[in-house]
Amino acid sequence: MPDLMKTRVASLSPRQRQIVRLTSLGCTSHEIAAVLGMSRWTVENHQFQAKERLGVSKAALLTRVAIKYKISPLNDELTKAELRKLARKKPK
Repeated sequence: MPDLMKTRVASLSPRQRQIVRLTSLGCTSHEIAAVLGMSRWTVENHQFQAKERLGVSKAALLTRVAIKYKISPLNDELTKAELRKLARKKPK
């Protein structure tokens, strides 16, 4: 079974991997959209496709897969560039 999940993780597109990583860091679809410069709907579409490929149905399970298969290591954090982009989109 673990080999199957490794294959599934390897099948994620680079954009899906980015979105899975940001989701695992607790970012909302609005925040991910701000960081990546895309619409919330596009983010949610990528999240849905990633969940389908990985065979999971919830963000919590997506996070577990991201950590276990090193899409997002346990000590991962938003980069300074990601934090700047996020700060620009927050209302004042």
